[in-house]
Amino acid sequence: MDSGDYDRAQDILEKLLKKNPSDAEARRLLDELTALKSAKSADGAVQDDLARRTAEAQKTQRELEELLSRGKGQDSSAASSADADFRAGTREASSNAEAGAAQRTDGRDGAAQTLTDQSTRSSADRSAAQPSSDKTAVQRARDAEEAARREKEAAAERERKAKIAAQKEAEAALARERKAEAEKAAKALAAQKQKEEAARKAAEEELARKNRAIQKEIDGVNTEIAQGKSDLTANKIDSALNHFGKAQKMLPISAGEPLFSGSKNSEMASALYDASQASSSDADKRRLRDAAVGYAEEAVRKTPNDAASHYVLGMAAFDTKNYPKALDELSKAVQNDRSNALYHYNLGRAQYLSRRYSDARSSFQRSVDLDGRFAPAQYNLGLANLRTGNEAEALSSFRRARTTDANYEKAYLEEARLLSKQGDHSGAVSAYNNVLRINDVNGNALRELGSEYYAMENYAASENCYRRALALLSPTEEDPTTYYNLSATLYAEHKDAEAITYAKRAYASKSSLGNAAQANVVYNYALMLQEAGKSEEAIPLYVEALRLNQNHEKSKINLGKMYLEMNPPDVDTALQLFRQAYNSDNKSFEANNNLGSAYLAKKDYKNAIQFYQNALRLDPSNNTVRSNLAQTYASDGQFDNAKTTYTELIKRDGTNWDAYVELGKVCMSAGDTAGAERYLSEVQAKQPNHRRAEVTELLSALRNGGAQAR
Repeated sequence: MDSGDYDRAQDILEKLLKKNPSDAEARRLLDELTALKSAKSADGAVQDDLARRTAEAQKTQRELEELLSRGKGQDSSAASSADADFRAGTREASSNAEAGAAQRTDGRDGAAQTLTDQSTRSSADRSAAQPSSDKTAVQRARDAEEAARREKEAAAERERKAKIAAQKEAEAALARERKAEAEKAAKALAAQKQKEEAARKAAEEELARKNRAIQKEIDGVNTEIAQGKSDLTANKIDSALNHFGKAQKMLPISAGEPLFSGSKNSEMASALYDASQASSSDADKRRLRDAAVGYAEEAVRKTPNDAASHYVLGMAAFDTKNYPKALDELSKAVQNDRSNALYHYNLGRAQYLSRRYSDARSSFQRSVDLDGRFAPAQYNLGLANLRTGNEAEALSSFRRARTTDANYEKAYLEEARLLSKQGDHSGAVSAYNNVLRINDVNGNALRELGSEYYAMENYAASENCYRRALALLSPTEEDPTTYYNLSATLYAEHKDAEAITYAKRAYASKSSLGNAAQANVVYNYALMLQEAGKSEEAIPLYVEALRLNQNHEKSKINLGKMYLEMNPPDVDTALQLFRQAYNSDNKSFEANNNLGSAYLAKKDYKNAIQFYQNALRLDPSNNTVRSNLAQTYASDGQFDNAKTTYTELIKRDGTNWDAYVELGKVCMSAGDTAGAERYLSEVQAKQPNHRRAEVTELLSALRNGGAQAR
């Protein structure tokens, strides 16, 4: 067949079928051969027709060339005759071209060009001989040339339209083909059982046709199997197993073996496995699955290429988390039936759980190709795309899954998580709300939606989500993460008392979390207490957070600030904590700013200046740091730098009256009495009650002799 020797192939297949009429493979090949021979016959007719049309076109072209040759050097009547012949030939060539012979266009165009050149030359020759007398011949030549040009343009237009029509027809044919493939794939899964059953019946009928006694044996086996299936439907497991056992004892029959026995064992294995999946009892599920495995193994011994039996063995292994065996058996099922979307889908699941994500992606894609309406395959394709770094394709897969099944809760949830990861909070909120439309008690969706609302600073909606999630907890259940998130949301809403309550609940139930998460919970509780002025309670909590996570930088900084604010301050301990935070992240604004404050408290002005400068580079708009830097310059006697820094601060914040006062004092220290009086007088005029006694004293000192500021 592959070499095109169809007659010999047919002879061989017919001999095989005479020896064994039930040989399904030989019959399939014979059907394929018949189709190939028919196609060849039809193709031969088309080729003969094309050859005939090509010969006609070539003949027309030769006739045109002969006419042109005879016309050389003749008078105007001959040229006119050639024109007429040419137009007739052109019409014939045009008619032939519309019938489908592609070569004729080039021939016609060549003839037209030859005629145009000849007409032009003949006209020029006659004009040289008769400059004023033969205008009629010249005009006819010109008319012929114009006619040839128009015909050439018309032919090109016809050819263009023909190509467009052919392209459109090809596109339409491809669309029809794809639609047919999609329809075929959509029916494949539902038709699988019917196909297997039909194949079994056909084989049995072929066997029975030979001998009535064989029919009796077949009927006996089928009767027991049918009764067993009926008992499975009624959940009469013992009775079903009994009938299946009887059927197996009747095997093998006297003909058609081992195929018949393999087919019957496969049929019973599939029925038992399907029943195990429908059972609500774990004990019954195991019992039915174990029985299914036994029949499937017997089927494979009889017929090693039985796809359905390998599928049962693969799924039984999958159910018991024996993924290596599941991979092996499901791969065999796919190898023996490549058109079954369900086989590819479950092979993909086994590959995914074995962390073979690229293989899983291919299997899920094949399942989708075979059955585009199978939403679980689309969903799992999305998961595999995520694992292989194809986020855009993953998002498309999740969306196709929930478009296919509008109530596909998990597809909406994964879509929401992916959109959240990409920073599309509005899209994520929409997807989470679709999850809740389907299932309004999905705690994960509520908690994650609460986090989205928090990121969008919609704290009221965030609080609502977290409270709904907590309302789903059983009386003995605790959820420290949601307590923690709710406390943060309440704190953002300035509901401080409630925020501390939930921070404390998170702290009390934190043991179910890992150390890093516990450290965040403890830190949050400490922060709430610190903000409430309960420093004595907050300090040991910060210490505990650092015990749980020695790299918890926020705890180091906040604890350091508290040591710095003690009376008297513990500057050395504070410095040690700030230094640790800085060493972990020297680009941390908090670490640099607080190091500046600690060194200022120790009167180490050089280091204080360095770290305040670092902090200001990290946040140039922070006027508090700018003020601290200016104060440090002044304390270090760097009055010019202090003056420059305070002047910049006033430009940025014209109502910072403390900066005006301090700038006035710096000017006094630098000997700039005019500047000092100007800044202090501005405070006295615009904000007379601001540091009133100090400003009055400084101005009086200036006016009485320019005493230096303290």
